Amino acid sequence: MEHKCGCNSGCGCEHTHFEIANVDAKVKAAIDKAEHLMKAETGKEYVMIAWEKK
Repeated sequence: MEHKCGCNSGCGCEHTHFEIANVDAKVKAAIDKAEHLMKAETGKEYVMIAWEKK
């Protein structure tokens, strides 16, 4: 499979069309809540990353 995305991972996705999102306090609180819920449900820690399309 030819790598076309330029991200050097070989996945063929379109990473270059996204950037890390700027989030306000309300969105950050929702992400933190989701991370805590995932830990409570699974016992594992997860980190959520907010991406937005350019």
